[in-house]
Amino acid sequence: MERLTEFRDGIWGMSKQAIEDGHDRYSVFSRLAAYENTGFTSDDIEDIKAILDTEGDGKSGEETLMYLLELIQYRKTGLTPIVIEQLKSDHDHWKRESISDKSKLGLLRLWFGNKGMDMDNALEEISKQVK
Repeated sequence: MERLTEFRDGIWGMSKQAIEDGHDRYSVFSRLAAYENTGFTSDDIEDIKAILDTEGDGKSGEETLMYLLELIQYRKTGLTPIVIEQLKSDHDHWKRESISDKSKLGLLRLWFGNKGMDMDNALEEISKQVK
C-alpha cells in the first residue's frame, strides 16, 4: 500500500510522493479515516500480515489482507467496494463541476462589475422577472 504520510521537520504530514501523485489533504484524510474505521492498530495489521505471509516473503498476504479490510468496511457501512469506488468517482465529478462553476461565477462577477452593475442586484432583478 502506498504511504501517504511521512515524518518531516518534527511533524507528521503528507508525503512528497503523495503530493506529486496528485493527492490532496481530503483524499489523505479519507484514507486515514478508512484505516481508523477498521478498528485495528498498526500492530494488529502487522500481526495479521505476519499470519497471512505464508511464503515468508513479507508480501504474500497483502492481497488477502486488502480483501479482509474491504470485508470489514462492508460490514460496517453496508457498501461494497464497487459502490465505494462509484461514490468516490461521483464525489470527484461533482468537485470538478463545483470548481468549474465557481470559475464561471467569478467571470460573471467581473462582467457585471465592468458594466457597473452589482451582481447581487442583477440577480434580484432577474428573479423578479422570472416570477
